[in-house]
Amino acid sequence: MSKDSKFPTGIEFINYKKVKPFWTKREYQYQQLVINGFAVQRETLPDAQYKRGKEAIPKARIDIYYDTGKGIGSKKINGYEIFVYKEAIEFLDPGEKTELDKQWKQAYVSGYFNYDDPYCKEDLFSYKSSSSLPPWFYFGRAYKKDYPSTGKATEKKDWSYKKDYPLRDLFLTQKIDAKEVVEKKDLSTFYKHIRGDLELTKRKALEYGAAINVAPQSLMFEPTRIIIWGNVNLTHNVTFSKEPNFPEIHTTGSIYFPKKFETVIVPSDLYRVDVKAVKVKSKESIYDGFVAYYYETDKVSDSANNKLCLVREWKNKNHAFYLGIYQIYGTKKRVLNPDPTSENKIIAADVDPDLVAPIISFTKPDALEADKMLSKNLRDTQKLGTLIREEEKNRIKLDHHRKLILSAADKVYKARQDTDKNYKKSEEILKDLSKKQERFDADLQNLLAKFHYKEEKKEADKDKANLFSKYLFKNKEGKEYHFEPIELPDDYELPKEKENKIA
Repeated sequence: MSKDSKFPTGIEFINYKKVKPFWTKREYQYQQLVINGFAVQRETLPDAQYKRGKEAIPKARIDIYYDTGKGIGSKKINGYEIFVYKEAIEFLDPGEKTELDKQWKQAYVSGYFNYDDPYCKEDLFSYKSSSSLPPWFYFGRAYKKDYPSTGKATEKKDWSYKKDYPLRDLFLTQKIDAKEVVEKKDLSTFYKHIRGDLELTKRKALEYGAAINVAPQSLMFEPTRIIIWGNVNLTHNVTFSKEPNFPEIHTTGSIYFPKKFETVIVPSDLYRVDVKAVKVKSKESIYDGFVAYYYETDKVSDSANNKLCLVREWKNKNHAFYLGIYQIYGTKKRVLNPDPTSENKIIAADVDPDLVAPIISFTKPDALEADKMLSKNLRDTQKLGTLIREEEKNRIKLDHHRKLILSAADKVYKARQDTDKNYKKSEEILKDLSKKQERFDADLQNLLAKFHYKEEKKEADKDKANLFSKYLFKNKEGKEYHFEPIELPDDYELPKEKENKIA
């Protein structure tokens, strides 16, 4: 802090409301404050020079609003812009700083600084020089004693030639070391460019831009901003309940008027008076926060097929607007969803457009706010159409393969069913054949048994006949007589001695 002020050097006033003053990170963290938002006011350099002299440094004010858990509190910082900015970002996380940087740059474009506010004082304090100041501010020369009455501007035109370049803000917000950009011998010229004392040429802008990897035009000119006239959700329907019985429903991919309008930077190489912008607002979409730029037209572009476009058609006595891949297939026209992750692949299946405007840039504003462009043209963006078509073809192929697989599986299932049926039939036939074989074997055994029995009986009958012919029919002289065998009764029994002999 300065010796003659209770506030840090370069700060004229800090006002805390419903928040305890804090100067260290521990004091800040102890209160468990949650940032709700910022309000930024900035003075332009030409205005500062007109009001206070050619060596004047612009002032700024930043109001930081917190959720304290017991209501909304605030910290309001007023003073020279570099010190105000430095004080405001002291305990911010990267996301909070990015949001502040966005509003900081936008505030400078508007050039709004309210001197009627009791905390925005016109009178300057007599601060001593500080080693923490960057050289291009020349703060050591900014003493009140260095402002003779003759040094005060009498006419605004005297200072109108003083230009402001985004280069100054870029080096303030990004904390870029000047020695990384230019050689030591060129530092003086570089500081003059930042200060605005020396006009930044195209050649120098190219040199500086190449060194810090930003678009050179973003170093020369404050970006032009336009209103985002419409929002679009690429994953879900959007419903507004203006009247309970008559809700306003906007389908996936259809453009609707936002409740609150916002502005967006237009890349300098794309700017024309007829450039328009719509923004994707869809948390589940990979393109959430992206802005689509197009040139206003009243016809269907000849080169719009299979490209990301804004499409308009007359529907239900009103104009309906869509953002998507415009595609002509056969005699019909449709709008495809540019987000390949969305479940809603087709935004409008059959449209009759009266306006189709190709999107010339599809990018995220945060990149433009940081003085970097994600895409200067739509070469990469228009690849979306190719990707969508490839995805559709792949999806058709997958469906075809799936149908083939299902058909093959169905055939396999039916074949398995037929096999099971045939197997069961085979088992039944086999069982039947086994039973028939068993019956055949039994019948065969019976036949063989009967045959053997008959054969044995014949042999026995023959033996019986032979025995009787040998022993029963002999003459007295002992000579044998051969007679025809006689039939003996079945119950006839041979004498035992004869049976033994036969056996």
